[in-house]
Amino acid sequence: MADIKDYEDQIKEIGKNKNWSDEKIKKEIEKIHDTHESERESYVDKLKKEENDNDGAATTMKELEDKVPEDKEGNKPEDKDLMEKRRDALKKYADENGLDFEEEKDGSFKIGGGRVAYNGPKIYTSASADYGVFLTVAKTEKANGSKGVIIDGESQEFKEKVTAACIQTGLKFKNGARYIDLNSKYFKNLDEATKEKITDYNEKNKVEDNYKAKVAEYKKLKENNGSLDFSQIKDPTERLIAYTAAKETGLNITNLANDELIYDEKKNPEKKKDIERARAAINGVRDKNAVKEDAFDMHERRVKSLQRMRQEVKDGTRHRGEYTQDGQKKEAQLRQTINGTTYHVDRKDVATENVAGKEQYKKNNIGKYMLRNREGGR
Repeated sequence: MADIKDYEDQIKEIGKNKNWSDEKIKKEIEKIHDTHESERESYVDKLKKEENDNDGAATTMKELEDKVPEDKEGNKPEDKDLMEKRRDALKKYADENGLDFEEEKDGSFKIGGGRVAYNGPKIYTSASADYGVFLTVAKTEKANGSKGVIIDGESQEFKEKVTAACIQTGLKFKNGARYIDLNSKYFKNLDEATKEKITDYNEKNKVEDNYKAKVAEYKKLKENNGSLDFSQIKDPTERLIAYTAAKETGLNITNLANDELIYDEKKNPEKKKDIERARAAINGVRDKNAVKEDAFDMHERRVKSLQRMRQEVKDGTRHRGEYTQDGQKKEAQLRQTINGTTYHVDRKDVATENVAGKEQYKKNNIGKYMLRNREGGR
């Protein structure tokens, strides 16, 4: 199995061949550190395959904008063939909906009461255009291989319309609306699948903003020697955000038992999708140098392991069961607490008794294992 340094070098080489930005190379190296060592080779192979089969697919919007050359006046030239396709698509939309259509000398298009203009990957439009115009724009760009669009305008209505159209069609975008109000009248005819995509987009951004705010808040709280009282947080998503932010900042957490799940699917099955979305959002913005692994995942694994141990104790079988080391199954030890000190006790050192023809580990009247040489052990 290759050393982590070998994988880093391979990613740097891939990035060089694909003209990645330094920031993207850095992010991919962070990802390889977060990937389990058994999966690193397949992850790098996937990056190589993307290089051959889908060259340029990972281009960022900044790289897209920078690659378009400017003339002396600072304008970026357009592909005439693409302009014709845009014109034809918008003209067809106008005809089908009984709207006036006019092409201006500056290359913009008037459709009904709205206007659409292009300059390189930038889109300028007026918010007065109906949503169908924006959707036609996004569909045309997507169909003609556009890497994405840059939304250039200050109006919130304009930004929401273009952003929603890009989300609906799967087109990349930059400078979009951070949140989209689905109750707005111009979104009343959206299909349910698109509404769900936009809801996911809104919720993802909401979690990101909330998480960043919590990190800033907890940094100050730690500086003042404060702590996080976890018993006061009830909502599963808020618990996830608070827990990870506390781990990132090193803030002390109180009133969170070792056997307490941050999110209990049995109690809140309806929250599962929210938790999965929140985890993805947090992992996209958390400081991976502060918390190397998904903090939620680490905590839940530890709790579920403890729950299994307790059930094994309750069953009178074994405390930890078997585990695998160097490819071989080994018998784990029992955990025994005596006078407040926890020991890991070999199975042979635990007293046994015969119950209904079956040998079981012997316990005292409070249910604790008893050692062979210490009958009073707790």
